[in-house]
Amino acid sequence: MSGRPLDPLPATAGPALVKLTEWLRMHKEASGKSGRELAQDSGAGISERTLLRAFAGRCVPSEAVVEDLAEILHADKAVARRLWRGARAETAVGPGMRRRGPATVTTAEALVEAMIVMRAQAGQPALAHLEETAGRDETGRWRLPHSTLWLVLQEKIPPSEGLFTAFLHALYLPGKDVREWQATFRRVYAGAPVRRAWGEPPPPVVRNDPAPLTSCENGDVALQRMERHEEIKLRTGQVREPDDYELLGLGSLNSPGPEAYDEETLAQWEAESTAAHPEQHGGTTSLKDELRAILDRARRA
Repeated sequence: MSGRPLDPLPATAGPALVKLTEWLRMHKEASGKSGRELAQDSGAGISERTLLRAFAGRCVPSEAVVEDLAEILHADKAVARRLWRGARAETAVGPGMRRRGPATVTTAEALVEAMIVMRAQAGQPALAHLEETAGRDETGRWRLPHSTLWLVLQEKIPPSEGLFTAFLHALYLPGKDVREWQATFRRVYAGAPVRRAWGEPPPPVVRNDPAPLTSCENGDVALQRMERHEEIKLRTGQVREPDDYELLGLGSLNSPGPEAYDEETLAQWEAESTAAHPEQHGGTTSLKDELRAILDRARRA
């Protein structure tokens, strides 16, 4: 007996899944065996419940279950694998995705979509399985790290050409197809900056900062600033040079005071100083603070 009649296939099943399920049901009916009898014949020890789910058509069974059923039912395993891959691809790709040839891919988004479809058509192998299949390079690193591949398939980072090539090899694409897809990759990413290889140090950052001053240069700068400050103070009458009378203790007779200079002369000196040393007129830091900062930097150097 072939057991109780199976329920009709669900309306939500895709065309590829319907095709696989009808093929399995046809061979089950031809064998005349029930689900329990098929489970007893299973060399892999697959349960009756698992086999009945494969005949229900509500989801895609595993590849191992389909191959075991093909062996029990004396069906062609190659056909079983082909139908299973089609059903698996149908459920793995997103809505609107379709198989694309290398010549039809013109954008980075379309290239990633093609990678998703190619993986689905290969039976949706696990990313860790693809990593193992691609193997390691001469330095011992994985050619196709599963974490990096996940980021690529999620469109979070672009693939490198090496990773893309390793992906094609892990899917066992023929050499001609690999070369065509490599040419497509170069065309899509033409002019894009080359991704830095794993472990390669980043390029040095070029800055336009001036070279640091030595302690001697710091001292020279401080002296120049002090001289300029003193020059302005002398010209504006804030300080005055002692004359001969004052040096002899006889008082000051010849040193002119601020009133000796008219407003026009003072304004001219101020303008000349600002034009010659504009950097000295942008802040309010005192000379003592500036010298203290210079000495601190000299000690740290």
